[in-house]
Amino acid sequence: MWTRSVAVCILLAAAPGYRPAAGSADPVDRYRTQRLSWTGCDPAEPRLECATFQAPRDWRRPGAGPDVTLAVSRLATAGPHRRGILILDGGGPSSNLDLPLDYAGTPLAGGYDLIGYDPRGIGRSSRIHCLTAAELTDYLRVDARDRSAANVARIQRNARATAQACTSRSGDLLRYVGTEQIAGDLDLIRALLGEPRTNFLGFSAGSWFGAYYATLFPDRVGRFVLDSNTEFTATMQTVVDNQPAAFQRRFDRDFLPWLARHDATYHYGGTPARVRDRWEARRAALRREPLRLPGTTTLGPADLDNVTAALLYHQDDFPLLAQVLSIVDRFGTATGAERALLADLFNGPPGDPDVLAMYLAITCNDTPWTRDPAYWVRHSGAVGRRYPLQGYQLLFQPCAYWPFRPQRPPHITGAGVPPVLMVNSVHDPATPYEGAVRAHRGFAGSRLLTVRGSGDHVNYGRGNACVDGVVERFLLTGTLPRADASCPGQPLP
Repeated sequence: MWTRSVAVCILLAAAPGYRPAAGSADPVDRYRTQRLSWTGCDPAEPRLECATFQAPRDWRRPGAGPDVTLAVSRLATAGPHRRGILILDGGGPSSNLDLPLDYAGTPLAGGYDLIGYDPRGIGRSSRIHCLTAAELTDYLRVDARDRSAANVARIQRNARATAQACTSRSGDLLRYVGTEQIAGDLDLIRALLGEPRTNFLGFSAGSWFGAYYATLFPDRVGRFVLDSNTEFTATMQTVVDNQPAAFQRRFDRDFLPWLARHDATYHYGGTPARVRDRWEARRAALRREPLRLPGTTTLGPADLDNVTAALLYHQDDFPLLAQVLSIVDRFGTATGAERALLADLFNGPPGDPDVLAMYLAITCNDTPWTRDPAYWVRHSGAVGRRYPLQGYQLLFQPCAYWPFRPQRPPHITGAGVPPVLMVNSVHDPATPYEGAVRAHRGFAGSRLLTVRGSGDHVNYGRGNACVDGVVERFLLTGTLPRADASCPGQPLP
């Protein structure tokens, strides 16, 4: 383990809306002159260094209120042709401190210091909290298809209680966990590392952060790649509204035909229609009588929804989903090992409470939401009837009860931003392709790389040589496709 410090004094603008009073000291000065003291993040991985630093709680009013602590990591390049820093954001929003190690074996590590970070709100940075693991489990296991008055009221009570829990458990910091604030933090990272430009590779929610950063700091933008794009030219309500259709498409057009083709292995139905009917029949049976798994865990209809949706993100998970469905379907004759597999999958919360807290803070704080509870009853019912896999779950909407009004978000147009590379697959369940196309058309100078015949969420670094080549060529040489381009997706397993 070893340490190294850097001290820089480089121009750093606060987020739009902040202006120091004439003749007064700029309160941002004390943030941009900090020293980063690097230490090993983990004794088992000495290549990766970590440091912490302070940032304003509110970039619109730097110096007002307590500071936040932020964590950053660095995998220094060993290559002879260093091109600067490449900030990595894996989406979620979640911790990114270990993310540089995922790309240590790629050509990117030969050209850049790979930078990870924990956004304010999570990980080793100042944290927010909403639900406990037990509370998260309870609410995710409520069957949103049950439209009885009692169940609808229960879900809406859960949504209101979740918003209230976020407020009571996170304190005043919750108000300041949003994309505009995170963009200011990212630019402070750039400044503290002594770099004139930020290069950025962001996936999913990371694309949202990247687009906001580029809009707020266009003169600091180097080479940006946004992969699996959250529709950053729209509101978060629009983004969330469009997900049920995309999950349903992935299920109907990719997974059901794939499972039908493998009927000799999984015995779940020889046509997509038969597979769907069997899945629905099993869901109905679970609603009547949940399965009792080893230990105290039960498996009900919402669990089937959740595991199905979670294993649609990557086609490499299709065999695991098929195995799970097969075991559930013949649970009475399943082996002990098969039942143990289900117990391992369904024990504990079906999600990360910390990621949920960040997700709610960003989605509810960034852009406006409809706050009429009756609207969400009508809307979730209508969407659920068309897209039942995930549509009914729109009823659980804590943003309808959120305590803060969003600050005015920037109008994202791409004006003044250097060309950005966007990547999206056509059947992505979480970040729909149509949203990526709209964001691309609204973001001047961007290029869109379409991954045809694929529905994977996250494309770079997953073994597609065409995608990897286009992304690496741009990040390492600055060469973009002359126009929008496409790559073939990888064959289904």
